[in-house]
Amino acid sequence: MKADGEKKRKRRSKQDAGDGDDGKPSTSGSDGPSVGKQTSGIRNKLVRSEMYAKLKHKALKKKKSDRLKRNKADEKAIAQGLEPPPRQQQKTIENTREKDETLVTGDDEEVQADEEQDEFAEHFARSRPPKVLITTCYKPTKVMYTFISEML
Repeated sequence: MKADGEKKRKRRSKQDAGDGDDGKPSTSGSDGPSVGKQTSGIRNKLVRSEMYAKLKHKALKKKKSDRLKRNKADEKAIAQGLEPPPRQQQKTIENTREKDETLVTGDDEEVQADEEQDEFAEHFARSRPPKVLITTCYKPTKVMYTFISEML
């Protein structure tokens, strides 16, 4: 039995490290974790950076081949007189957001009624001119007087 001062160390087996054959993370592409997560378990910086570069190159190559396949399918459909397959929609914050029922739309009856009863409704509808107060300093200059006369 070990002394109390010594710590037990657990070693990672090759099966825990990745795909099991060489102890390195799997190179399954975009199906699994990202390239950074695949290489984060490698402690040696040189080996990790080489593996990262290989995985990144492989991912870019796969991405390019997929893009070329899509373009060829589009060209083939257009040449045959068919409608090309629909474009993939880019995932953005707006189109991935779940619809919120609490948001108020502009055509809601309650909103229109509130806007009609609003105390600033006349101002924003420009049905009456706004009240303007022009102030000056204690000793206004001639330029200030001309500016005020232009404003009135």
